[in-house]
Amino acid sequence: MDLVVGIGNELRSDDGVGIRVVRALPARRGVETTTVHQLTPDLIEALGRAERVLFVDAHASETRLRLARLAQREISAGIGHALGPEALIAWTSMTCGRAPEGWMLSIPVVSFAVGEELSAEVARELPAAQDAVLAWLDRAVETWRSEEDA
Repeated sequence: MDLVVGIGNELRSDDGVGIRVVRALPARRGVETTTVHQLTPDLIEALGRAERVLFVDAHASETRLRLARLAQREISAGIGHALGPEALIAWTSMTCGRAPEGWMLSIPVVSFAVGEELSAEVARELPAAQDAVLAWLDRAVETWRSEEDA
């Protein structure tokens, strides 16, 4: 099973883009989706059942849409209330004896202002972000990347 996790806060403008992308996905056999404000230990059970996981999130430091495989990391600190994707995967491995292959779709954003509307720049990126998720689900990541890099 593939798991797609939309991360963000829909009350902080562009920060809610990950949630919007995931909620817009069509239902597919073998795919679970969920949306969260932050990554927390309660996601470990779902990750433990998944073959692959894709985290979809807003990133102010990015200048363009980026889909990348996450590096595996060792657990270096105790478990807290919120975790990064790599730490969550590491804790899943330790807790469940296995962990999914991890990926991150980073969506560049410009505004974290209070409000429910996306900025015009981010709203224009929604179709490309959805295409990236669908390419990932279809295991056509290399094709999507080459189109983006062209």
